[in-house]
Amino acid sequence: MLNKKCKHKITGHIGIIKSELPETKNYPEQWGIYWLNGSEGLEHAKRIKDIGALHYWQDKSLIEIL
Repeated sequence: MLNKKCKHKITGHIGIIKSELPETKNYPEQWGIYWLNGSEGLEHAKRIKDIGALHYWQDKSLIEIL
């Protein structure tokens, strides 16, 4: 799945998968994602205000492959 375009299921951010981490005792399987842009509207504005940009590492279950 590396270098595939993807979308965050909650925020709508679009990115490209760049790396992968296996599941560990404390974390689920994750993808490292280079984020290209944000979603539109109030949800995106609130997220940026509250916590800033999305983290590079994301739980795979939150990511949709495009």
